[in-house]
Amino acid sequence: MKRKIVAMMLIAMMAVNVTACGSSSDKSAKADKATKETTKDKKEDSTGSEKSDDEMSQAEWVEKNASSTEDGYDIVDSIDITSSTTTLKYTGSKVIDDTGEDGTTSKKVLLYFDFTNVNDSETSAESHYNFRVYQNGIQLDQWISMNNYDFSDESFDNTMKAILSGTTVNIAVAFELQDETSPLKLRVDNSLDDNGETQLFAQQQEIQLQ
Repeated sequence: MKRKIVAMMLIAMMAVNVTACGSSSDKSAKADKATKETTKDKKEDSTGSEKSDDEMSQAEWVEKNASSTEDGYDIVDSIDITSSTTTLKYTGSKVIDDTGEDGTTSKKVLLYFDFTNVNDSETSAESHYNFRVYQNGIQLDQWISMNNYDFSDESFDNTMKAILSGTTVNIAVAFELQDETSPLKLRVDNSLDDNGETQLFAQQQEIQLQ
């Protein structure tokens, strides 16, 4: 009789242990599942909370785009602007010796662009674009004429010429250099085209002289 009682007690204890183990396993599995779901929710919240440019404050937008802009100019490999009225694309540069008849020496750089008029009426590049060039952090002087009266460059002459709608010409702008080795920072914008309807662009590129 005692043996039967002891055996029954052992069976009861084993049943309790099995139940406890099963409960512990269930709790562990539920805890793991809850952790995974929480992590997933956090990732989704993080992705969903990313702001668009329109939703950002000015400070947030500046911080995000600090590496791709400078003083409001988009940093690009090559100037390439397309607006509703014109297009302008950088095509190259050339350094010239502009020595005058009086012996005045001057080194200038010519910067070349393809300019296209997509406006309904005739227009010229100088009516739409501002050109600024910096060397060693200093703005260079732009020249609309040369010391050398024998200087001739068709693209340079085209800059102030009006062209009809649908026409493309190569233009050139000239700047007096400080030296012939330091790189240039070219900035171009179409702020002269500000009529309240045309989208405004401001781009900046670096030009190596050598």
